[in-house]
Amino acid sequence: MCEDKIKGEITPTDDVIIEFVDHDEVHKVEESPEKIIEKESKVGKEEGDSKTKDLEDKLLRLRADFENYRRRVSKEQDDIYLRAQIEILRAILPFLDNLERAMENIKEEADRDWVKGLELSIKDFENALKQFGLEEVEAEGILFDPSIHESMGFEEISDKDNGVVTKVIQKGYKLKGKLVRPAKVFINRKG
Repeated sequence: MCEDKIKGEITPTDDVIIEFVDHDEVHKVEESPEKIIEKESKVGKEEGDSKTKDLEDKLLRLRADFENYRRRVSKEQDDIYLRAQIEILRAILPFLDNLERAMENIKEEADRDWVKGLELSIKDFENALKQFGLEEVEAEGILFDPSIHESMGFEEISDKDNGVVTKVIQKGYKLKGKLVRPAKVFINRKG
């Protein structure tokens, strides 16, 4: 019977002994195939759970990276749009300045209807710019601020504080908190 087993005839009631060689060491496995399969499935499940957790972590990081990218691109687009608006306004504002200078220098004998039309044109122009968010920079009567004012010279007025804006030569403007153009002003300097 021993010879039959050596030739490969194993019955279902026989215990199976599997030997394999690993770097000159002999290991004996005396487990049934069901136990081996069960162990391998547990190891496989643990590896699968670990891989699933890694993939979930990677997915969460990828989702966060994408959200950050989307926010950054949106902010960059808003900045580009705002800079373009500022450049357009810088090109348009001299036209408004010229209309206001024309209004200041109207002679007494000028046609009143013509003057009224010029006043309405200036008002419409200013209202249209305000709709886009353009704001005039405060200047006259407040303390000089080099971040929003540009000094054109000095005046000496005794009843005003030192460093206060006395006269506005050219209006300054802001758009959504960003300076489009500083106000050109004269500053009070005592002594």
